[in-house]
Amino acid sequence: MQEANELAERLPRSLFESAATIGVIEPAAVDITITYAQNIVRRSYYDCRLTAKDLFPPDLRSLMYLGQKATVALILCRHPDYQAYAHWYLNRLAEAKDPIALIYVLSRQINSGNLKSTVLIDHLAEVAQRQFYDAMVLYGRVLHEKYNRTDEALLLWKKAMDTAEYIPRGKSGRFYTNQFNLTISHAWEMYASVKAEQGDTKSALEAVKDGAFNLGDPEAFKILAKSVGSEGRLDEYEDYMTKAAMAADAEACHDLGSFYLELYYHGKYRGKAPSKRNGESRKDQFCKRYTINRHLRLKAMDWLDVACEGGWGPSALLMAALVREDGELDEGDGYLKVAEEDKKTAKRAKHMRPIYKDLGFQIFIDRELLDKQLAGVN
Repeated sequence: MQEANELAERLPRSLFESAATIGVIEPAAVDITITYAQNIVRRSYYDCRLTAKDLFPPDLRSLMYLGQKATVALILCRHPDYQAYAHWYLNRLAEAKDPIALIYVLSRQINSGNLKSTVLIDHLAEVAQRQFYDAMVLYGRVLHEKYNRTDEALLLWKKAMDTAEYIPRGKSGRFYTNQFNLTISHAWEMYASVKAEQGDTKSALEAVKDGAFNLGDPEAFKILAKSVGSEGRLDEYEDYMTKAAMAADAEACHDLGSFYLELYYHGKYRGKAPSKRNGESRKDQFCKRYTINRHLRLKAMDWLDVACEGGWGPSALLMAALVREDGELDEGDGYLKVAEEDKKTAKRAKHMRPIYKDLGFQIFIDRELLDKQLAGVN
């Protein structure tokens, strides 16, 4: 008991203050949330044999009552020392049919390939029938992947696309997916993916368009952008990727910045005019809009800088190299720090740092760092 109390008292306040800054809880609720989290730690420590029925009497099981408890447990999950206690509590909440806990617990099981609880699946089906968006998407995955009832899954995803309340990525209503790296796709993504597997590319494309134009989902715009980009439709690529980037999607900002940077290098190396024999390429046609080629570089840096604000390491590496060319080594040091903090680029940034301020070493941005968005486009 003493050990449980000591563990509960050591709960870091910063864990809950950070949850308040992203809108998961109200700032005024930090103290009471900490108190409740302490109770979770104590109960899971010495009452671990209690069932959902013991913890949550049926007459108190309102969605708001359970949802508030799930929110506290999910905040607790963010600290490695308390995850085991939070997971025990979330499993009990899932048994009590709380939608958020059900989605959290079952999505972890599905993603780990260890989906086992038929009771929780039945509970998820009940929540999906109430048109809870993520429950509909997740239960469709269960139908498709566990039971091979793909036609039913497609109908459920289509219903979610048409009627259920859509919660955009990054909003606090989906914090249980955004903050814990849970792979809960949107309905249009699952529908498009399965239709593509079935060879029905027309239906798959219509689903992606629904995600883009009806829901404004940046993931859908990125898919459309890459599709038209591979066909050399650069104006449409720019339009779709800009829409994705404007939704504060760091990857889209990076891709858009890389797009402009690739065109900048194309213009820099292509010479004064295309050869008469080969004619004007699609890249040439796009670049003609910029009478000063360097404007493409500046536009690329604007978008890459936005991606850096979102912690996108690949953009930070490019920005570090670009400002190095401009002689802004101190500014580049800040970009290197961003790259070092991103797992995608930490190793590469570490290798770049020792040579960064030695201008005797040349960094070939277009060959070494740039992700080509227009590979294969003439």
